[in-house]
Amino acid sequence: MIRMNAVAGLFLLTALSANIYAQFSPGELTNAHASLEGTDNCTQCHDVGQKINGERCLVCHVELKTRIDVNKGYHAATSVRAKECISCHFEHKGRNFKMIKWDGGKENFNHGLTGYQLEGKHKTDWCEKCHKPEQIVDAVVRNQAGVSVSLKNTYLGLSQECTTCHFDEHRKQLDAKCGQCHDFENWKESIKKKFDHEKTKYPLVGLHRNVECVKCHVMTSDPQKQPDGSIDKDFANYKKLDFSNCTPCHKDPHQNKFGPNCVKCHDPLGWTHVVMVGFDHSKTKYPLIGKHRIVDCEKCHQPDLKKPALYKNMKFTNCTDCHADTHAGQFAQRADNGRCEACHNESGFVPSLFTVERHNLETKYILTASHIKPACDKCHVKLAPAEFKLRSGFAAPGDSTAMIFKFNDKKCSFCHADIHRGQFTEKLKKQDCDICHKVEGWKDLKFDHNKDSEFALSGKHKDQKCEKCHKLIDENTELKRVLYKPVSKFCESCHIDLHEGQFAKKSDLTESHHLTRCEDCHNAERFKPAVFDHNKQSQYPLTGAHQKVDCVKCHVLTRIQSDSLITLYKPVATDCASCHPDKHEGVFEIK
Repeated sequence: MIRMNAVAGLFLLTALSANIYAQFSPGELTNAHASLEGTDNCTQCHDVGQKINGERCLVCHVELKTRIDVNKGYHAATSVRAKECISCHFEHKGRNFKMIKWDGGKENFNHGLTGYQLEGKHKTDWCEKCHKPEQIVDAVVRNQAGVSVSLKNTYLGLSQECTTCHFDEHRKQLDAKCGQCHDFENWKESIKKKFDHEKTKYPLVGLHRNVECVKCHVMTSDPQKQPDGSIDKDFANYKKLDFSNCTPCHKDPHQNKFGPNCVKCHDPLGWTHVVMVGFDHSKTKYPLIGKHRIVDCEKCHQPDLKKPALYKNMKFTNCTDCHADTHAGQFAQRADNGRCEACHNESGFVPSLFTVERHNLETKYILTASHIKPACDKCHVKLAPAEFKLRSGFAAPGDSTAMIFKFNDKKCSFCHADIHRGQFTEKLKKQDCDICHKVEGWKDLKFDHNKDSEFALSGKHKDQKCEKCHKLIDENTELKRVLYKPVSKFCESCHIDLHEGQFAKKSDLTESHHLTRCEDCHNAERFKPAVFDHNKQSQYPLTGAHQKVDCVKCHVLTRIQSDSLITLYKPVATDCASCHPDKHEGVFEIK
């Protein structure tokens, strides 16, 4: 009975105590402060007879006091410190009440007051994207977990270091802050603007500036799990790069024949930009002189880009070790086997050292008179392969042209075009143009018209220019020529027949020749007076008074064939009455 009375009494006391607390408490505490329910705990937050003391809040909330004391975080901001805790955090509103009052709404929270301004892609309405329990690194906050802090609900404890939220793709290689190379707008593109390679231990110069980063900073395999669960397979290597020399990145095409110090000959302006600092080619087995000094190195050391460059054990005994024999072996039979230096040197391929004097002494064709003046390439011309072989007997190299030096034929016609277009072909089968022409000049002729032709020049014919008889025929461009053969020897071929055929032998008349023998009356000395002998060459000898009569008295002007008045010689009547009037008035006329 006594035990029952004691239990009943305890129950009554508990009920009475709860009833008394309910009369004083404005409402239930939130789940976070549920452990402080009861009249015995009021002074944990309230001063006796006073409102809530903010200092008492910090007794429990060590994580906040620690930050406020060092003047960090939102609660340390001047505008926030001036407020009472209860201006933002309410209690006694029930177990599930949200204790935070967001002035202006959560979405308008001034994050700058926390000491970390949100910029670029950090601007978001979703706070929990960054404020995750697993990303809380502050030791005090984590130590207060379950005491005064719920890691699931707190906004405290994040670090301002990028790697707190972002996966470190560089695998802790870089000591620098991420913001030195990246910004909040575009993680990958911003590095192009912000990162300055000039401030590194290896400033980029020359063509190195154009090289893609991954060419030097190669990707290294290192699969790691990112916060979102995806796997980052590899990373770019930025540390421990060897740039003491070029060979860690560039393959040595010389295979260390010149040692490891590439910069003795090259610089970053380009591999082919050979500086040759300190390199003296004159100390090699082949000193460079003349035009060899200005030749690009690869012309000799790497003529074929498909093959590696060659610098040692090179052949340079003969010019043909580097240079093709453009003469196609025409001089190979010489005593010196056609060595190039017999005619050329390093100062230039042209002009040749082969002088006119040497031409006359060393060749079978002596240059004299007008042949001395022309440039060598007037005779030694470049010919297409087929013609080159035909005229020289040598095969041209490949499909290229070659200059001819060895001639199968040394006749004039081999170099000079036949301006006579074959008129003297028969004569030239056994002889050459020099039967008529001299080397001193094409127009300085050796030709003797009286001895070398079938028409001797005499009298006035000697004074005539050749073209008076030898006319230029211009049938077309190819056959344009001065006519020498055949040329008619008859007078009327050059001279007009003033007698209009009166003396032609009609029985033998042809279209090309009237067979008028002009020389019966005229000669080359003169046309007038005629050498005609009236007594011997006509049928009417002149005797007596007839000898003194002017020719025109009997040979009158008349029209024979044309409209011109021509002296009439044939037929002329021989009876007296044809010229003399009959003074006897017909008395003696024979009937």
